[in-house]
Order: sequence, then structure tokens, then C-alpha cells
Amino acid sequence: ASQLTRSNVTGTAFSTYTVRVADSTNAGAAVEVSATLSERTLQSPTTESVATDYTKWWVYWVEGVADNPADNRYGYWISERLVNQTSGAVTAGRSAWVLSDSSGNVTSDTWLAATQQVQEEAENTRSEFSVIANRTAGANLDTFVISGRVETDGEAAVYGAPDQIEGEYKVGTLLELDLSWDIEMTLEAGDADLDAVVGILSSALQAASEAPAGD
Repeated sequence: ASQLTRSNVTGTAFSTYTVRVADSTNAGAAVEVSATLSERTLQSPTTESVATDYTKWWVYWVEGVADNPADNRYGYWISERLVNQTSGAVTAGRSAWVLSDSSGNVTSDTWLAATQQVQEEAENTRSEFSVIANRTAGANLDTFVISGRVETDGEAAVYGAPDQIEGEYKVGTLLELDLSWDIEMTLEAGDADLDAVVGILSSALQAASEAPAGD
């Protein structure tokens, strides 16, 4: 009977091997063949990507009324919505006010997540979304408080957002606020980063202030 024996196999390179075929009843009857194979490169194991949050934005048009009409402001408020790619769960991140005065001077004011207490609509029986925010600014305390009810239909409801929000914003001057959902700017903001969204809204306000009256 013939017997197949392999020898000289060179580890992971697989460069050379020898095959010897021998007859166990006849020691002189044997055939030995060697062959060389090209070297094989071992592949590193792939690492499964870890799901991370991505950003969406809520954008609202803002009308801010002060005691002195010269201090009135208008513009936008944006809320960062962090969406977990695995679970789909949404949490609130930063927010920003992009406001213009009556002379067309545009300023932006960013609030970190740590300065805001956000209650989502699903966290209360009144279906209300609310934010209570405060931070120390030198000797002053900046604040804003806003809330609005999430309805069951409408453009904002698709995003789980209120269509209308009311509240107060106090950074120096106290403003009584009316906010309304802006679907056009929400779509334009998309998943851009904060600076890009603030830039888009600042440009829109600047262009509006420079447009001839009646346009």
C-alpha cells in the first residue's frame, strides 16, 4: 500500500512543500516531489464599526419682543438632535440663537448641552417639549426658558417637535419669545455641523436685512 507523507511545510508563508509517496512493502520504491508556492499575505481581522451619534437639527423662526422696541430681535433658534445609529434614540445636544436687531446686525449665541435642562415630549403626560437653560456670564446670569406642545399632526410633529414655542430669553435684555417651526431651514440645515448651520442662518438674516423693502 502507498503512503502519503508531507514534510518541510513552511509555516504561514506556504512558500515550499515536499510530497513523498512511498510503498510500505518496498523501501526502495518512493517518489518525492517539491513545489514552490507564492507567499500568502495574511489578512488582518476586520473590526466591526461602532455605531455613533449623528446630528439633525430643529430650526425655529424667532420673534423676540422687548420693553423697548429698539431692543426687539428676530431670527432663529436651533436645537441639536443627536440620533443613535443603532437604537434610533434621540437626545438633545447644544442649541444656538442667531438673532438680528432692527439695524440688521446679526449675532449668534451658543449654549452647551450642560447648561440646558431639556424635557422631551415623551417624558411628560402633557406632550410638551421644554428647555430651562442658565449659565454664569461674568456678574450676570444668562437664561432662557421655552416650551411648546407637540401635536399629533403637522410638519413639526413628523420630527417630534412642537409647531409653536413660547418663552423668555434674557442675555442683557429680556425678550418675550414666539418661535415657529421653520421646515425650510430645518431641511437646509440637514446634518451639517453647528458652525455651518449658524453660518447658513446668519447669511439668511443678513440677506433679508439688505433686501429692499417690499421684497
